[in-house]
Amino acid sequence: MNLVVDSSVIIKWFVKQDEQDRAQALWLKNQFLKGQLSLVVPDLVFYEISNVLKTKKEFRRELVRKAIRLLFLYPFQTIWPSSALFLTASKIAYSHELTIYDAVYLALAQELGCPFLTADQKLQVKRKNLLVYSLKDFKIESI
Repeated sequence: MNLVVDSSVIIKWFVKQDEQDRAQALWLKNQFLKGQLSLVVPDLVFYEISNVLKTKKEFRRELVRKAIRLLFLYPFQTIWPSSALFLTASKIAYSHELTIYDAVYLALAQELGCPFLTADQKLQVKRKNLLVYSLKDFKIESI
């Protein structure tokens, strides 16, 4: 099964143990690495995660570099930008008052016909009529 995930889910693989919904994120990672799920991401996710890691005080330079190296070893199905994807994203962004960054994930899920999973509370609130699942409540059976 394909599942589009955003950086708010993946970043939990790298952060402290007391991170909210981290156990659920690690379960998802385990399913992904066992081949039970295929995680699809836009190339944007690598920029976002790298930037978040750089801004976390507990991550020193060398730890950020190690995390980035590890991030690129995961077998994500990475989707590169296209005008069609960004046109759909801009339509979603305007109609749901989202950033283009967030809308790209939604457009990708729509384009692939698969669910989108996020841990971003603000995005979950704005998900009106969109196929968005919360990491907190996610179970494979719920799809």
